[in-house]
Amino acid sequence: MIREDCEQLLSKIKALPVSDKTYGLVHGDVWLENVLVEHELWPTIIDFQDCEKHYYMYDLAVPLYSALEFSFQGKGSMVDYGRSIAKALVEGYSEEHNISEEMYEQLPLFLKLKEMFEYSLMHMYWNKEEITEEQMRIMNLYRLRIEHEIPVISL
Repeated sequence: MIREDCEQLLSKIKALPVSDKTYGLVHGDVWLENVLVEHELWPTIIDFQDCEKHYYMYDLAVPLYSALEFSFQGKGSMVDYGRSIAKALVEGYSEEHNISEEMYEQLPLFLKLKEMFEYSLMHMYWNKEEITEEQMRIMNLYRLRIEHEIPVISL
């Protein structure tokens, strides 16, 4: 079922229009551990090994997804937190690049792509013979969200 979902998702993404405004070279892995900030200076992005040609929205989906996964402290509403992170990322990105409304509407597709990518990495790198209870819980959470089409965040 998940393979079919993944194939459908990839078909939808491949059908999106490709232009200089929507598609080009992206970092592919912008998240907390790949951004260095020293004092009041501009942030420095490191670790460019995942650079690829992709839709620019993917470079917004990755840090948003990662922020939701790693930085929520349980205070307040997860929905409000996700929306505030999304708003800040989009506003910051928009200072340098225009985001069309049509592409912004595709953000949930790219969040789902990131989720499926993470789920596949679990299967690739976690030892099935030594999987921990915590890893099993995480894997089941991802599987359920994918199978039941539950978005990581409602924008």
